[in-house]
Amino acid sequence: MVIQLKKIVPVCFFAISVMPFIAYADVNIVNNTDIFGTASLSTMAGCSSDLGDRGIIKHHSTIVIPQYLFNAFCTFGCTASIYASKNCGGKVMGTAEITPGKNITKMTNYDKEHFEVQGGGDNVIINPVKKGFMDWIKTIF
Repeated sequence: MVIQLKKIVPVCFFAISVMPFIAYADVNIVNNTDIFGTASLSTMAGCSSDLGDRGIIKHHSTIVIPQYLFNAFCTFGCTASIYASKNCGGKVMGTAEITPGKNITKMTNYDKEHFEVQGGGDNVIINPVKKGFMDWIKTIF
């Protein structure tokens, strides 16, 4: 009986310790625009592009941010500023408030003339604002 407990106790502790990481999901950022995108966090200096190509979301693509990065850099919550550039330069197009255990809890769009920045939970979607007759025709075909 003692030998069985010695085997079960470490397994239980391991299971309990990894439960919070299993419960949370990675965050998908979908860029449906013709521009590149980067982000910076309020809890640290620098830009996502400091990580090289992995930190730049390419046009018409999706990037997955692993949950462990949110756990490491947004321990008590933070705000991500999203830029329409390869280096966090220029005007902020939007922000995402990140809450531990809930991921994206609020999205704010600051460039409504050019972008639709929306999402929550485990997803962020950036779409171009459709304008004019040709954009309307593209929605039909």
